[in-house]
Amino acid sequence: MYCQVWWGTLLTPKNSPPICRLVWIGLAAFCASACQSWNPALSHTPSTAHIVSEGLIDCFQPVRSASSKPIFCEASAVVKQGNSLIFLSDKPLLSGSPGFSVKLNGFLPELGTSVPVQGNAIKAASKFEAITQTPDQQFIIATTAFDRFDPENSQWDQYNTLLVWPADSPENAKPINPSTRNGITSSLAIRKALESYLGAPYFKLEGLTLLPDNGLVLGIREIGNNHQDFAYRILMISARLEKSPAGEFSVDLATLTTILDYTPPDSLGLDSNLGISSIEAIPGTYQLYFTTSHEEGEDFSAYLWEWNTLASDHPPKLLREKTGSPLRFNHKAEGIAVLDAHHLFIVHDDDRKTGGQPFRQPHQAPYSIIELDDFH
Repeated sequence: MYCQVWWGTLLTPKNSPPICRLVWIGLAAFCASACQSWNPALSHTPSTAHIVSEGLIDCFQPVRSASSKPIFCEASAVVKQGNSLIFLSDKPLLSGSPGFSVKLNGFLPELGTSVPVQGNAIKAASKFEAITQTPDQQFIIATTAFDRFDPENSQWDQYNTLLVWPADSPENAKPINPSTRNGITSSLAIRKALESYLGAPYFKLEGLTLLPDNGLVLGIREIGNNHQDFAYRILMISARLEKSPAGEFSVDLATLTTILDYTPPDSLGLDSNLGISSIEAIPGTYQLYFTTSHEEGEDFSAYLWEWNTLASDHPPKLLREKTGSPLRFNHKAEGIAVLDAHHLFIVHDDDRKTGGQPFRQPHQAPYSIIELDDFH
């Protein structure tokens, strides 16, 4: 409306001298161009959201291991599939699998419905950190952390695996870009390509989603020399995910490119040492939501952000409460599932920290349900 008013004003002086009319026409053309490039969807008014529910998921029935130590659920990834949520833990669970599913009752996980996600390839991989699905919801893709590798020890290859499986048959899961070393099949080609692209021997992958153009987005949380000498990052890189006529998935590693490398300004007043911890796109769109988290001992916090990959020249937006304060979690948020266009499900991995409100026990994982107030 603002631009329409200006356009009408600029065309008003019909009886002006020719030179003046040329000036008016030039100004009108400039304004029209500016209006065309202006898009409300890319505006920078702060987006707001609020927590509508928080609770705990029973990942499995409470039990102790043979050594009498409790088995912990460290849920690090979640995706909505049909009327269920599929979770992955970065450690094996009671069933020996790192995955389980829980039915939804509306937006809430239904108590007593946890079922292990079984599949030999899923059990063989170690330290899952992210999970997503293809835009047609026919396939699930999950990734491990890719945070350790030893050229002399093939046992560590299992930490370097990108898996895909039909949504209804996790038992058919298999590695993408597979190779086998000493009987262990993993995605070492992806590992080598990422190490070369990032220019560092150590990195940790904690985000994963798919865009409508088959761009596979990877969130890199840590980069450095090793697991003790690194810097936290909010880095997204993308590569094309391809599917052959025979139905085999592969990542075109020649298409690796950085789509976001972001450092929050000090003016936001956020906790220090933030690294990306999860990503998910609204299905069929380029609209991303992602979390960043801070961890120091058992001191955890996290924030929620939104970003549209089509607006790559605009920085991500920090989601805020209606009071203007940042929407902040007192947990280590590690997984996002899109419930619908207005609601997100966030699962937290608080490692082995118990207690809090509500009181978390080892077999449980805390979660938050977010309602988005603004849409941009």
